[in-house]
Amino acid sequence: MKYHKIKDLSSEKNISLKHLAVKIGLSEQGLHSSIRNETLKIDTLEKIASALGVSVCDFFDIEIPNQTELQKQLAEKEKYIKVLEEHIELLKDIRKGRIK
Repeated sequence: MKYHKIKDLSSEKNISLKHLAVKIGLSEQGLHSSIRNETLKIDTLEKIASALGVSVCDFFDIEIPNQTELQKQLAEKEKYIKVLEEHIELLKDIRKGRIK
């Protein structure tokens, strides 16, 4: 978790930490303390993300593939599985002596 990203994203969105704290139901001091001490609960983090209009993932150094990319990967794997299934059937035919 990159706690500094909360401040960075707040600044980018022109939302002060005081205003952010009010939006999520914390005192300004409570928010500052939680960020400084790195003690945010996941539900608070979700509220912060919602208030900033970002994903919780934006506070971490992880990359989530978009749905289009996942669909493309799935289609490629399905093609590969189909080829493997065809090879298995061919091997079965060879084993049974249908193909020499």
